[in-house]
Amino acid sequence: MKISFFQSILIITVYLAPALLQAQEYTDQLEELTVEKIMRDPKWIGTAPSGVFWSEDAKTIYFEWNPENNHGDSLYAISASGGSPAKVSPEDRRSLPAKNGTYSRNFRQKLYAKNGDLFIYDVRKGEEKVLLRTTKPASSAEFSQDEKQVIYMQDNNLFMKDLENGKTEQITDFQSGDAPKDRGARSSLDSWLEADQLAYFEVLKERKEKKELEEAQQKKDNPDKIMPIYTGSKMVNNVQLSPDERYVTYSLFERPTDGKNTIVPSYVTESGYTEDLNTRSKVGSPQMKAEFYIFDRQQDTVYQIVKTEIPGIDDLPDYAADYGQQEEEASKKAGRDIIVHGPIWSEDGSKNFIEVRSSDNKDRWIMSLDLSNGIPRPLDRQRDEAWIAGPGISYAFGRSSYGWLPDNQSIWFHSEESGYSHLYQLNISSGEKTAITSGNFEVSNAQLSRD
Repeated sequence: MKISFFQSILIITVYLAPALLQAQEYTDQLEELTVEKIMRDPKWIGTAPSGVFWSEDAKTIYFEWNPENNHGDSLYAISASGGSPAKVSPEDRRSLPAKNGTYSRNFRQKLYAKNGDLFIYDVRKGEEKVLLRTTKPASSAEFSQDEKQVIYMQDNNLFMKDLENGKTEQITDFQSGDAPKDRGARSSLDSWLEADQLAYFEVLKERKEKKELEEAQQKKDNPDKIMPIYTGSKMVNNVQLSPDERYVTYSLFERPTDGKNTIVPSYVTESGYTEDLNTRSKVGSPQMKAEFYIFDRQQDTVYQIVKTEIPGIDDLPDYAADYGQQEEEASKKAGRDIIVHGPIWSEDGSKNFIEVRSSDNKDRWIMSLDLSNGIPRPLDRQRDEAWIAGPGISYAFGRSSYGWLPDNQSIWFHSEESGYSHLYQLNISSGEKTAITSGNFEVSNAQLSRD
């Protein structure tokens, strides 16, 4: 079934002209600006409400505000039917469910982390239940596909908690540092020395046999023990469990060892001494590298996404020619560095898509991913020799706006294919792409309605 744009409404925020005209009139009335006026504390113009969000029963609107020119904003509330805003007491603020969280498919339960602990909120009853209290903060909580378990990150690993019996299962065992060296990879001299020692010392032979028997028995007694994944000095991020709970996808990030940041002196300091501020590196300097992996829990195997299946992965940007032919050819052999966002799964858990970005910000691919072998299938490619980014399209390490439509077949996303950021829908199976919006304007904010 083909879903039209009007059947699946995308709410688009459009900023209209009156506010701009009003701002222009106000600017025309200002006196000549001086350094003293420009550097004045902004409190003299008043503070606008920010961080607006609904209560779970949709009867109250909360927002951050500072009408009294205090040192910081406070939480205020106003009835959705109107009236005057009132400051929320600290006790009431602490009792509120977290602003952000994950809802069940029927929107009757909300899952969230608050102050490092894990909670589930019954929207109809207005009741909050503690799922996990811990000294090690939990984060990234979401429901499993059958919504009978809660999946969350804690202490850099993935866990799953059963909502009925409360049983907790650890899914991953990420360990920093390098894996123990394989004893089979020793030199011939080392192998000869070990055999010689075992031949002449009976006690060493007995110890070796006993250790091997103990390790074999431990494996039999605990066949479901999680395989450790060694990350070296890299940081783990974007850890996800597939809907069928067989695969874990994750990214490893590594900071450049030869990168240099721009140092800016700060003269106004509490110590009275000039201090250095480390800011971002220059454009073109070595960037953080990312690697995308898949962990097959059934086979206890880890493998990377197959980069050679990404169309144009070796298409270097035009500026690469400035660095000389030798460096260009070396880069082509390895393929450009990429950052993978996702997978983003359909509601029924049958399909996924990923957003792949080149680290040089010249290419963006939308692809589906076969987790059984790491092979991505191309769906859409955008290339810009200047920069792939814009409304709804983030830079390489950011998150763009996209999602699934209710048919579990089509996705929506932003693209600057026409020169302007517009909305498109694309059928994952057929590859058919349709423009939802078009014209000499850009869509800056899109959201699928709950129905």
